[in-house]
Amino acid sequence: MVLNGLCCMKLRTAGLILGWLGLAMSIFTISGTISRLLRYDPDADLYETPYDQYHRHRTLQSDVILLILSIVNVIVTGMLINGITANKHRFIMPWLIVKGLGLILVIPIGFLVLAAASMSGQTAHIVGSIVLLLIIGICCWFWMAIYSLYKEIQAATVKKPLTYFENGAKNGETIPYQLFEKY
Repeated sequence: MVLNGLCCMKLRTAGLILGWLGLAMSIFTISGTISRLLRYDPDADLYETPYDQYHRHRTLQSDVILLILSIVNVIVTGMLINGITANKHRFIMPWLIVKGLGLILVIPIGFLVLAAASMSGQTAHIVGSIVLLLIIGICCWFWMAIYSLYKEIQAATVKKPLTYFENGAKNGETIPYQLFEKY
């Protein structure tokens, strides 16, 4: 399935908007995570209970992982923006790979959350899990739009190799009569 546009926009415009929004969100996440990491005080562990120490270390580990993922997202999204503006399909490929792997991991989790919420029977949990699945569906739609843009740029930039006769014709040799329509 290949898309021709996204939300009444051309694929290039939509791709640039998604890229700039992703870049802004990643930079915002990096700044928030760095500010939390700078407030970490290892000396405060001496006065806390073991449970609080464990919770603090788990939060620190989560912040470091979030920081690494956000930095990777900045790099990949920057490559996406550069690939769209410079018509280089290979620069779009890392974004497709990273976001595709993320979707492969998140989709089963979304269905597990929905199953757990339906087993609990609480309406708020079910509605929340359905909203989560809708967000995952929108992310899949965005991924398909960028993939369609990738295929469009790839088709426009990749040139097919010349055949033996076409290559010879460019060098001044004679052309077989079947190829006259091409020139």
